[in-house]
Parts: sequence; C-alpha cells; structure tokens
Amino acid sequence: MMLTTLHTTNSWISCLILYKTAPALFPSVAETEGKRTKLLSYFIPLSVLFVIGVVCSNYAYIYCSVAFLQFMKQTNVVWVLILSCLAGSQVLDRMKLAMVTVIMCGTMMAVHGEMHFVMRGFMIQALSQFGECGRNVMQEWVLSGSDVKLDPLTYNLFMAPLSLAVLIVGNLLSWGSTEAAMGRLLLWWHYLLPNAMCAFALNVTISTLIKNTSAMTFILCGVVKDILIVVSSAYIFGDSLAHLQVVGFSLTTSGIFFWSLAKLRPDHPAVQALAKFLGTPKEKKAEEKENAKHAEMKPLLGEDEAVDEEDI
Repeated sequence: MMLTTLHTTNSWISCLILYKTAPALFPSVAETEGKRTKLLSYFIPLSVLFVIGVVCSNYAYIYCSVAFLQFMKQTNVVWVLILSCLAGSQVLDRMKLAMVTVIMCGTMMAVHGEMHFVMRGFMIQALSQFGECGRNVMQEWVLSGSDVKLDPLTYNLFMAPLSLAVLIVGNLLSWGSTEAAMGRLLLWWHYLLPNAMCAFALNVTISTLIKNTSAMTFILCGVVKDILIVVSSAYIFGDSLAHLQVVGFSLTTSGIFFWSLAKLRPDHPAVQALAKFLGTPKEKKAEEKENAKHAEMKPLLGEDEAVDEEDI
C-alpha cells in the first residue's frame, strides 16, 4: 500500500511540474472546463480499480513466484476481451473465441503445474487482474471513446490525486509502525526514488498506447514482456518450472501471437486456413460493400414508376 502511495504521489507531483513548466503538453485541460463534475464520476471508479490492481499485484509477490504470477496474467487477454465486448469496443467472433480458448487452456495448464501453489496468493492476484482489466477497458473509453477524449498526461493529472485519496484511506486502515516505515524508507530510498520515476513513466506510456490503439492491443503487447519476465525469474531467482508449466505457457503465448497475426495480417494463409476450418463467414470486399451501400440508398420504386424531376 505504501509503495503504491509513493508511486502515485510522485506521478501527481511530476504531472504538476510538467503542467506548470510546459502546459502545451496538456491540451485537453482546457476542454474539461465545465465538465469536471462529469469527469469525477469516471475517475472515482477508475481510481478504485487502479489501486486494487496495483496494490494487490505487489502484494501477491509475497506468496507466489514471479513466473507463476505471469502465467496468471496471460488470462488478461480473455478478461479484457469479455469486458471490451460488454463495453461495445470489441466484437466476439469464432476466430477470437477459438484463440481465447487456446489461451485459457494454456494458462490453466501453467497454473495447475505450479509446485508451490498458495491459494491466498492466487486469490490476491485474481483480484488484481480484475482491477487491472477493468481499469484498462474504462481507461480506453475515457481516452478515446468519451466526449472529452483526454490526452495521456491530462488523464494522469486527474487520475493521480483521486488514486492518492483512495490510497490514504487504505493506509489508515493498514498502517503499522510509523517508526518502522520511516526506517525502511530511509534505508531503501535509493531504490524507491528511481522505482517511483519508472512508475510515472509507465503510467504515461500505458495511457499513450491505449489512447492510440486499444486496451486489447496493450494486453497483447505484453506477451514479449511476460516471456522476458518468466525467463529472467527462472534464471535470476531460480524459480523452478514444471514441464506442464512450460508447455502451458508455450501454448498460451502461441495463441496470443496468432491473435496478433490475425490482427496484422488477416489475409495470411494460416489465418485464412483457421477461418475456413471454423466456418467463419467471409467479409465482403470493399467494392461489394460500396455497391450494397448505394443499393440501400436507391428509392423503393420500380423503373417504370420512377418520378420525373419536372413533375416534382
């Protein structure tokens, strides 16, 4: 809780400094005049989801290995797709359903193969993913789909103080010894300061990526990061991986990579072969769509019933 509080405090201070020194980086601030009460109704649930996602994610590391938590995070693709479909920003079809099924099966294999499974850590991580996925989908709407369409820095400028308010309440409920906390802060400040700066850069980068693409694309981009984290944790921390976990993780990443291929190259032979196997209806060509559009615009009169312009 305190670690996230330090991150959020630094993000707010950094945004305020940038706003005072370079207000041109915050073009959406002027557009929020007269709409800030409405924005508050968006940012209150967003801040709660943000705190749940980040705090629980950090807390889960106490109970579970880095690799295991990354295996669980692979299901974010599924949860973001479901939430995006409910929000109307994504459409579920047979191709997506098939790839989601592969990803879920691979993740279940990886989780089932954990040799040091801790139920408490599993539940905390699941709660974290609920907060993270909900925030990503809602963040996409605030940045791109709402009537305001905030820029990334303005979004973080509004987000940070509300998240800090939620965190202050959380700290009051979970606070231990002030002396011990200050002692740890002084002991680890040289790690905490660059860590907090990284958190600010990460928040702005995530907002920028989601605004220019989508919450779904952001989750898919994380597959390379997940691979690096799992490999690094196994090498640096000596996390042991069962064969079932390796197979499951490979299956999951293969499903995500194929999803990316389907988005980037829908005409790829492998994508077309899967679509044919699943019986996915072919999309109409652009010319056919244009002809159909013009056909719908024609008057509902036969040729012999056409009305002469002079008569009109």
